[in-house]
Amino acid sequence: MKGMGGLLLAGVMLLFCLTPAVYAEDLQIVDETLDPWLYEETVAGAPTIHIVNESGSIGEAVARANPGDRVLVESGTYYETIEVDRALELRGIDTGGGMPVVCGNGSGSLFTLSGTGIVLEGFVVNGSGITVLSDRNVISNNTIIGGDILLPIRSGGNSICDNVLEGGNITIMSGTVMTVRGNTLLNGSITLYRSYDLTVLDNLVAGGGLTLVNVVDGAFFNNTISDNPDGCAVDVRRSFCNIIAGNVVRDCGCGFRTGESANQVYLNTFVNNTVHVASADLSGGCDLWSSPDPVTYLFNGSAFVGTPGNYWDDHTGTDMDGDGVLEDAYMVGESSGVDQFPLAYPGEEYTITYADERP
Repeated sequence: MKGMGGLLLAGVMLLFCLTPAVYAEDLQIVDETLDPWLYEETVAGAPTIHIVNESGSIGEAVARANPGDRVLVESGTYYETIEVDRALELRGIDTGGGMPVVCGNGSGSLFTLSGTGIVLEGFVVNGSGITVLSDRNVISNNTIIGGDILLPIRSGGNSICDNVLEGGNITIMSGTVMTVRGNTLLNGSITLYRSYDLTVLDNLVAGGGLTLVNVVDGAFFNNTISDNPDGCAVDVRRSFCNIIAGNVVRDCGCGFRTGESANQVYLNTFVNNTVHVASADLSGGCDLWSSPDPVTYLFNGSAFVGTPGNYWDDHTGTDMDGDGVLEDAYMVGESSGVDQFPLAYPGEEYTITYADERP
């Protein structure tokens, strides 16, 4: 019996030694008959990685993929339109020739996202744009030339972050709980319709504007809207209960347009606009032009508590107590509003953490 036990133990040890170890970083080509432009790599228990190069098709790689897989697209130029109808991570990677370029003819969309939970990142989209028809997607770090990012139907939970649009717009219709952050729009606008609980921050809009139509309970922080001499920078007509704070509005025909609106507007900077605030003939607006509640802010190295308003470059006055707030109220443009606590200096001179306590 002892001999038999020794043989059994030796057999087990031999089997163990002959079995190759499997590590998470070990990737394996699972189909060697694949065309040379596409191959797949897998790890036990992990999503499949599909890699496409310039001689291949992104759309075919998407069609092969299962939900949760990754599709990595190498440098090159791809002439195709792609519909993504399942949860995939679709990323462009620079393999030495720049980010991959997907080209269109100027009509329709090059990418249509109809599945839920898609990541689309790292592409140059040239000649058309991106359409989103689903929820909980991430569109980030793309460059769109001559096209839009369009969300034309009711959707929620989408994030549009750190993209560059040249001659295109970001348009959201009937969106809920979304984030639009860190995008650069050159000769384009951000337009929001019938939407609720959106966060729009840290965007640069040059040559366009930010338009809200029936938008409720949104937060609009630290955006810069500029260089639109014939248009309006921020239009909030028929929108309510939004916080609009810390933004810079400069070099526009109209800085801010109100009308049948009721929003909190404070710590914004209005510089070199033909008209800072205009009121559309819609029975006026009830916008509040200073913080609704006391906030703590830093100015000139000291902390103060107050309800600061906005900076208007055509308003002069005195700051008797050195808190950065002028003693004289400001009549807000063509509207009936009054900024009771206008800032003595542009908003960047003040530091505050926005509470985002939406009314």
